[in-house]
Amino acid sequence: AFTCHQNFPCLVNELERPTRPRILSAIGWAAGVACLTNLIIGEAAYAAYGSMIGPDILATFPRSTLSTVLR
Repeated sequence: AFTCHQNFPCLVNELERPTRPRILSAIGWAAGVACLTNLIIGEAAYAAYGSMIGPDILATFPRSTLSTVLR
């Protein structure tokens, strides 16, 4: 949310007719697609790994230098 606002004027300029309803629609669609994508990935991970996934997903990675750097 803190870095998205800087892209907002560029996105509004890209709209064919940047009216308020069209801007709100674009924001709604973007948020909806992002939420749906996260939900699908989360459900797929839970289906694949089940109860092996803890509340903190980063804590379930192996303790190694590579996983620490990639976090």
